[in-house]
Amino acid sequence: FPVRQLADVALKGLSPSLNDPTTAENAMNSVAETLVLFAERGAGMPIRVDAAGAPRFVACAPSLDDLTRLGFEQVRVKGASYPVFAARLVELLAQVRRAAHDAGTGTREVERQAELLAAGVADQVPIKADVERVRDAARALERGA
Repeated sequence: FPVRQLADVALKGLSPSLNDPTTAENAMNSVAETLVLFAERGAGMPIRVDAAGAPRFVACAPSLDDLTRLGFEQVRVKGASYPVFAARLVELLAQVRRAAHDAGTGTREVERQAELLAAGVADQVPIKADVERVRDAARALERGA
């Protein structure tokens, strides 16, 4: 729920009516911080017990890929037309990737979001240097740099 709310704040910041990319960036910084913590700590035990140790609840936690998709998918689509913001999104995805790698967790969705972001910027941004900045960041993420 907090990941979805933060992504919504970012989307609103990117909307033409608000046009507040700083708010969008701050919201996505918080999304990345949340995903890094999730990668480091994991989802926790799926079976929750009471004080006596009796099972009381089964938690169906999302995966890191699920949360990454939820936090970045719509923002990535909207943010592709803002190359500075798009490059920051790739940097944030790289932070999540590093935390997941350190925790031994897969990062397929992180890499997918970076690839799609680079492609979206290439389609929407006319200035080649801006496109290359995002592509270079995405390539660095793929290499694990």
